[in-house]
Parts: sequence; structure tokens; C-alpha cells
Amino acid sequence: MKFGLLLALLSHIYVGWRTYRLLPFPIWAKWLTLCVMLMALLSLVWLFVRNFQGAYHPTLDTILYNVGTSWTIVFLYLLLAFLLLDAGILLHLIPKQWGINSARSAIVVFGSVACLLACLPTALFTTTPRSA
Repeated sequence: MKFGLLLALLSHIYVGWRTYRLLPFPIWAKWLTLCVMLMALLSLVWLFVRNFQGAYHPTLDTILYNVGTSWTIVFLYLLLAFLLLDAGILLHLIPKQWGINSARSAIVVFGSVACLLACLPTALFTTTPRSA
């Protein structure tokens, strides 16, 4: 259990660090992005703490659940995208300068995650009518 929590913590630090280094924004905008990411993570933690304590508020719990689980999915996609980007840089398939303050890489990483989030659920859960 300790290894799993340490792995989760390190992976969140890695995604935050890579996001900070990749975005070509001013420093205040990078920190604002990291704060939004941290608040999304803490919403799920706060939901678990509230449920453990026995506190229940339907509206607040629904919001915390939706934000927290959505962040978990976004986080996993970002983790995979950053790992692929770093593997491409290490294998010299992607230029090294694309990993730091790169608008092009930021558009590719965050755009691909946005496309996956927009297209994947509809592709998985859309049923086509069967002909009789």
C-alpha cells in the first residue's frame, strides 16, 4: 500500500513538473494551471475523507465525485502522453527543445488528451442500429 501511494504521488509530481516545463505561458499562468490540477486531485481526496467521516451532502459529494474522477482520467492520459513525449526525446525521435516551453508540443499533448476525452466515450458507448 505504501508503494502504491508513493507511486501515485511521484506520478502526480511528474505530470505537474512536465506540465510546468512544457507550457509556454508566463510563470503566474503555469502556477495557476498547477493549482487547478492540485484542486482537482484534492477534490477526490476530500470526497474520500468526507465519506470516511460519515458526512454526506448530495450536491457537494456529486460535484467532488465528478471533478475527482474526471481528473483521474485526464491525469492518466496526461501521464501516458508525457511518457511518450519523454521516450521520443530519449530515443531522439523528437527534438529536445520540443520538451521545454514549446507551444507546438503543448498543443499536441493537451489537444490529443482533449480529443481522446471527447471522442473515446462516444466511440465506446455508441451503438449502431442492427438491421432486421
